Amino acid sequence: MLGALTCGWLNGEGLISDRRELLELEVGADGLWVKARTAQERLAMPRTLASGPDDASFSLERISEEAPRSVPDVDLLIASGGLRDSFQEMYRRCPLRASGGGLHSGALLVDGEVLCVAEDVGRHNVMDKIIGTAMLEGVPLRGSLILISARISAGMAVKAWRGGVGGVATLSVPTSLARDIARRAGVWLVGRSLRGAPYVYEPAGEASS
Repeated sequence: MLGALTCGWLNGEGLISDRRELLELEVGADGLWVKARTAQERLAMPRTLASGPDDASFSLERISEEAPRSVPDVDLLIASGGLRDSFQEMYRRCPLRASGGGLHSGALLVDGEVLCVAEDVGRHNVMDKIIGTAMLEGVPLRGSLILISARISAGMAVKAWRGGVGGVATLSVPTSLARDIARRAGVWLVGRSLRGAPYVYEPAGEASS
């Protein structure tokens, strides 16, 4: 999924905001390199880029205040068992996890349907793959909910914001900086999603259970 990983990474870094801004995307036949060209002017960047955690000093001032985004009815998903069912469906479609484990898993939930399932050793890579796949395949991100097995970091909250994602649900919990970023950006967060009473972090308020 190197093409999707690249597309999602470019979006998460603010280098593209739309699929149409990705003018060229080529993945090497050996799977060892990716070439991408964007609509933005050429930037001074190293030849090898790291896909992983961002700078922990990310400033909240870079995020403008936004109203809460449209997302699936989180309370209804929890009460009906739909959130638990969606996580279980995600895992059923993760062959690498089933064969050995040691990986993070994620998926996109749109109108109750589990889409864009991805696996990776790196949780940030999972986010990039999900968002990149959605962008390349024309799957709507606005109003969607990302499901992920890993703790939500500040960098992942930024990726959700830049991707236009409505919310992120995790089996773990978000970090305090991730909560601050999500609250300011209008992104919903759900922690401990498989508990009987998950934690719901609303953009404009504190966590509830």
